[in-house]
Amino acid sequence: MTSETSDFKVEAAFANQPNVAARLTVGDALFGLVGLLAAVLRLVGLNSLPLSPAEAEQALTVWRFWQPGQTAVIPLSPAYFSLTAVLSQVLGFSDATMRLVPALFGVALALLPWLLRARLGVVGALVTAVFLAVSPITTVVARTAGGESIALFAALLLLVAWVRWQDSGDGRWAITLAAAVGLGLTSAPLFYTGMAALGVAWFWQMTIGPRWQQPTEQEGRETAVWSRAALVGLFIFLALTTTFLFNISGIGAAAALLADWLQQFGRSEAVAVTTPFLAVARYEIGLLVVGLAAVLWVSWSGHPIGRLALYWLVGVLGLMLLQQGVIHNAALLAPAGYLLIGSFSGSVIGGHIHRRGWALTGGLLLIWALMFVNISRFLRVSVFQPTNLTHVWIAIFGLTLALTTIYFLITWDHHSTYQGILLSVLALLLFYAWGTSWWLTQKAANDPRETWVTTGTANDVPVLLRQITTLSWQIARSPTDIDIFSTVQSPVLAWYLRDFPGFQMGALPAAATTSLILTPDAAEPAFGGDYMGTAYNLAQTGVIAGGFSQSPILDTLRWWLFQESTAVPEPQRLILWLRADLAQ
Repeated sequence: MTSETSDFKVEAAFANQPNVAARLTVGDALFGLVGLLAAVLRLVGLNSLPLSPAEAEQALTVWRFWQPGQTAVIPLSPAYFSLTAVLSQVLGFSDATMRLVPALFGVALALLPWLLRARLGVVGALVTAVFLAVSPITTVVARTAGGESIALFAALLLLVAWVRWQDSGDGRWAITLAAAVGLGLTSAPLFYTGMAALGVAWFWQMTIGPRWQQPTEQEGRETAVWSRAALVGLFIFLALTTTFLFNISGIGAAAALLADWLQQFGRSEAVAVTTPFLAVARYEIGLLVVGLAAVLWVSWSGHPIGRLALYWLVGVLGLMLLQQGVIHNAALLAPAGYLLIGSFSGSVIGGHIHRRGWALTGGLLLIWALMFVNISRFLRVSVFQPTNLTHVWIAIFGLTLALTTIYFLITWDHHSTYQGILLSVLALLLFYAWGTSWWLTQKAANDPRETWVTTGTANDVPVLLRQITTLSWQIARSPTDIDIFSTVQSPVLAWYLRDFPGFQMGALPAAATTSLILTPDAAEPAFGGDYMGTAYNLAQTGVIAGGFSQSPILDTLRWWLFQESTAVPEPQRLILWLRADLAQ
């Protein structure tokens, strides 16, 4: 055979293959929209709220690493530190940059169910991905500087890689599994919780079942594959812990993650025991509404991926009971629970939705909207007219109408009826989750009235920074050269005043004459001259009850739906003192 003939056959073979655009399906396009939805929630306005104290500590570690004279830095999350440290050299140091790495991993988390579409079906994978994209808890974790978002991604990638390797025996998935472990071990203690729960799920899958069929082809290459996988996992682990060999001390930080995780067993004094469970009830209503039906279905059907998700969910719940008060553990319920709901939805809806199912979906959505509006209206007016139950009776009428319609239709065509019921409920939950995610992440991520928030930085901090910058221009003819002393020990102040070379924190010297002094509002400092002060809110650490409460339950529901509350955040205030002779 001549070389011309061989080249002709190769060209013909490539010509017969469809191009990338031709291979795309409607499902692929919908997954692209899911990725866009996740990106909007996670990337828009990353700097809209100031960094919390915990975020500021993470950001300061990255900033100090690049300062002259720094020889070694011990990061709180090696993976977050290494990736953000590199990124900061391109984008600079800002609140958005400090939150960008977790946000990108949050977007990737929402797209991981695409890899399980062969098991879940396209519909099931889409449902899982959509609810992970709009989940309030996964969204707020992805917009928080730290390693928790990376840990969530690594835990779900670990499960995905294990399932794909069990299905295909492809060594690339074994390597992916090892890479997920290497990434997760450098992220946060949350990964250890997810990996331990997956270990419980794997044990139950092997003992209770149903088991996956083990691949039979090329079993002799298993040892070689796992040795390469171990090398890949070790490389990722060492690269992220040492910041690509620029910070060897990071190896100790990775070991500290395991120690921190072990210390979480028992009772946490910082957060109430019930707070993680209340957070799930507040933000992940879909897990409660559809999750119970999904649990009953998978217990009866024995769907492999659904049963694995159920085992993982139970394992996470068990660890939440053992690690009492660790609120970040609630974030692991989202991937486990929505994977279970996705497998349930894929089985009920199937690959084709009948037109009767679409019609019933539209009708039920109108009824659910009627009920939602009237219940909301009742909650709004109940403060002034507690005995007016007109809107409650309208909502009950709508529920009766829906149940009656379902009763008659289910005897005629049960499959399309189930499709309509599930699609309408999922659409309503999607609407609620989107609104809650947007409110929590864009407006209330620093508001302690929200269940997820413990301590938040007040919105006055950027105002304080602008005021100090203005005074620096007026006094030192420079935006940063004014001398500042703070008796308030706060990582937030250290982060936002990092560019001021004359900024110091500590005990106030006797007869201090610094141009600007920051003190707590309750302090009575002794200055070496005359000063004039202005108060600013630094943090919000609790909630002050106020006003008349008709019912705590109704108050809670009004906050959930309308963000109206008689309670107000409890501020932690400080005073900015300006030396009187500089006031002119």
